[in-house]
Amino acid sequence: MGFSFEKPAPGPARKTESSDPDFDPSRRKFILTAMAAGAGYLALPKILRALGDEREERDHGLKDTEDHRDASLERDVAERNPFEHGFRFDEKTDIGEAEYGKAVRYWKTRYEKGDLAESFDVAVGTMREYWDGVREAFERNGVPTEFALVSIPESFWNEKTWGTDGPFQLSKENAEHYGIAHPENPYEGARGAAALFSDIGYEVGGRESFAILKYNGSFVGKFLEKWHERKINRPPGIGDFYRYMSTEVNGIRRRIRREHGNTERAKEIFREETSGMRINMEYLPKYRATVKLVREREKEKMENSRKHGDEYIVMV
Repeated sequence: MGFSFEKPAPGPARKTESSDPDFDPSRRKFILTAMAAGAGYLALPKILRALGDEREERDHGLKDTEDHRDASLERDVAERNPFEHGFRFDEKTDIGEAEYGKAVRYWKTRYEKGDLAESFDVAVGTMREYWDGVREAFERNGVPTEFALVSIPESFWNEKTWGTDGPFQLSKENAEHYGIAHPENPYEGARGAAALFSDIGYEVGGRESFAILKYNGSFVGKFLEKWHERKINRPPGIGDFYRYMSTEVNGIRRRIRREHGNTERAKEIFREETSGMRINMEYLPKYRATVKLVREREKEKMENSRKHGDEYIVMV
């Protein structure tokens, strides 16, 4: 059995709310299509199980009660970023699901009421001005529209700093590959990013978390190759990826210690060699924090509009 990976034309109606905003039909189509077409290593029961795992995985470690949520967030923002601790030269890296969940809370707090709150608000407001065209580009490629929110941690929609790569930070190579002449144009950049996500869907077996990570870097591709080589009889999860990355970081640390000891130069080399790994490992928590916060605010705005008898079109 197979699924065609067609590019549907966007429908005229836009949803104002969703009965299940965490797992809408476009997302299911993205996962099923990519997994069936590009992930032959998974049997159908595993594909269906992965669909359920994806939603559970997204919320892993984020199940604070309403009464304790704000207090927990305040504590997290006051504490050190868990990834900062995990990338110390003098300690072992051991990052898993718990650290991932804490990192989501950490970044959400910084975006909501920390040092990045103002920049986050401006980014969301600017993105909304272009949202119709951005949404259409992702829908045409059969990609969940919420994936477009990667542009917020990528560039904060700051035209002064996004340069020629644009709000979606589309590399020159990817821009040329997808025929995007001006990625600095938000609409063209969105078309390129959506096309890239469409291809990534095949490469990562339709797993959303892996698609987000792959958009930022190649580490998840190497992880999946290792996973397939080991022929493990279950779909890989996000915790497996973080454990793999922790092992890789620890290996680099051991090698540098052997070659340079515990010197300041050794610490500098370690930071240089692992900086890209840390950026990639933090990318998913930043994205999840962005989606979570945008959804909360969009829901609040929609409810306020209802009270006044107005219609409000939510972004995600």
